[in-house]
Amino acid sequence: MFNKFIWFPVKCSLEGLRVLAKERAFLIELAVGFIVLPLLWWWLGVCINLLLVIISYFMILIAETLNTAIENVVNIVSPEYNFFAKKAKDLGSAAVLLAIINALIVLYLVIND
Repeated sequence: MFNKFIWFPVKCSLEGLRVLAKERAFLIELAVGFIVLPLLWWWLGVCINLLLVIISYFMILIAETLNTAIENVVNIVSPEYNFFAKKAKDLGSAAVLLAIINALIVLYLVIND
């Protein structure tokens, strides 16, 4: 029972993280977070503003994860060029861009607080 309800979903999630570890955009976003978040922690200390930046940062990673999933599904369903497949990929990419813009706005507001 433990294997079916706990271990299997965790195993699938870890496999998803392995897939993301091969995505260039995800690695860049991860590297930026490993640089920016500790600097902000050092500068701000532990406070609500730091929490807002961390939440915004994780929104970027979540959006990138969903974008990668969309791209993989579209590549399987429509290996040749398709206008609607392109729209789906562009919308996934737009979600990442919006998450980045949100994080930059939050970062700007936190720094200028």
